[in-house]
Amino acid sequence: MTEQKFTSEFAEGGNLLERAGASEMFVEFVRRYPESNVASQVRFWIKSGQLADDNAEAGRPHSSGYFFDMLWDGNYEEAYQNADLENRRRLDDVL
Repeated sequence: MTEQKFTSEFAEGGNLLERAGASEMFVEFVRRYPESNVASQVRFWIKSGQLADDNAEAGRPHSSGYFFDMLWDGNYEEAYQNADLENRRRLDDVL
């Protein structure tokens, strides 16, 4: 999947992520920062079939680290405390 296709797919509502239970904050983070490690993990899930139309309702395929998980859950405070400086700036921008 190309970066452009990935970005346009999530610009249309991030429906796979939303159906899998991702917070609005997570979806917005992935939309705004397709070059981030968070978006890279989502791309991997999609490319490998771990997150697809037929299994999205099953939820997040697996844990991807504490920052990722807190972002997924929409827990801003915990995500922020566990983010590196770059991701803190990104979180400030998302909110």
